[in-house]
Amino acid sequence: MDLFWNWLSAYLIIMKLVFLAATYGTIYMIVKKYKKSYNRENDKMPLYYLIVPCIVLALIFNKKFTLWEVSPSIAISL
Repeated sequence: MDLFWNWLSAYLIIMKLVFLAATYGTIYMIVKKYKKSYNRENDKMPLYYLIVPCIVLALIFNKKFTLWEVSPSIAISL
């Protein structure tokens, strides 16, 4: 989120862009390319077992408890 106004170094900007590209590539592979290999009948794990701990950890482990620090952590966990 701070990619447009927090210009610390070129390395950080490039690494943030690489991270975003890898994330979107992973989402594309899951949603489009390997969609047919998903077996809904055998998927018995409730999703809240993953989401609730991620949200709690995002609220606990951050530098400052501000909107710009907490919101990306929660958004990534969702």
